[in-house]
Amino acid sequence: MGLDVMGSITPNSSLGYIYILAAADCFSKWAEATPLKEVKKETVVNFISATSSSDMEFLAINGLAEAFNKTLCNLLKKVVSKSKRDWHEKIGKALWAYRTTHRTATQATPYSLVYGVEVVLSLESQIPSLCFAVQGLTVKNNAHLRLEELKVLDERRLEAQQQL
Repeated sequence: MGLDVMGSITPNSSLGYIYILAAADCFSKWAEATPLKEVKKETVVNFISATSSSDMEFLAINGLAEAFNKTLCNLLKKVVSKSKRDWHEKIGKALWAYRTTHRTATQATPYSLVYGVEVVLSLESQIPSLCFAVQGLTVKNNAHLRLEELKVLDERRLEAQQQL
């Protein structure tokens, strides 16, 4: 995992946030970020505890974290309001866009490498796409299909790891 603090960000958010603490997984490219008013040891430790498993190793800073920071800044620029002081509210949307975008290095989305399938938007579950309608999935069939997809996940992860 790469870990980095972005900031101080100008303008600060309407709630007084001036930093973003970000972490990115070296393998899946999955990323997490949270706004901070100040950088404290306890806050960073809590963030690491909440976003990682015990077998992950954090690097103080690396190219992946810096590259993610640049991407996050570009995404935030696209979704913040004209006042630019609501950026702390838009981090979740920016992370969603990042996690569901295909990454060249892994030939997959971070979401698919973590969960084993591509994301299904909630709208698609309410108004089925052609793919869902044609498949005519029942709950039982969907569960079986999901188990098959999970079996393929390990293979996809190995292929993605070999791409790095």
